[in-house]
Amino acid sequence: MVEDRADLPNAIALNSTIFNLARVVGPAIGGAVLALVGPAWCFGLTGLSFLAVLFALGSMRFTAQMAGAPRAEPLVRQVVEGLRYVRGHNNILIIIALSGVSSLFGMSYAVLMPGFAADVLKVGETGLGFLNAAVGTGSPANSDRGAL
Repeated sequence: MVEDRADLPNAIALNSTIFNLARVVGPAIGGAVLALVGPAWCFGLTGLSFLAVLFALGSMRFTAQMAGAPRAEPLVRQVVEGLRYVRGHNNILIIIALSGVSSLFGMSYAVLMPGFAADVLKVGETGLGFLNAAVGTGSPANSDRGAL
């Protein structure tokens, strides 16, 4: 979606910054809204926030060169080809394996966080928001933003 390839590092850094800022600010605001006006407003505001995403997606203009030609091969063959490629490149295989293991075993904290905030720390909804914001603050991508 970046027209000039020289702008790609800046676009990646901007995307990373926005994503990680949302991981910090979003839960903090969500915890405050949850504590002040309740869960229905949290769901409503979350749904409303998706309107901005839909507007941004609708505003994008793609050229035929960006889209590329669709592949005529069946989906299963494309998946098998991708798996063979990953298996043949150890660096990519390690990254995929680490990502899979951390997603499978490390992301369960999000399910346990509300109970931990309520029963162990006794910090309520606002504290839950700040706990989730702390997760975004400590994310690995925050340590290296790239070139801006």
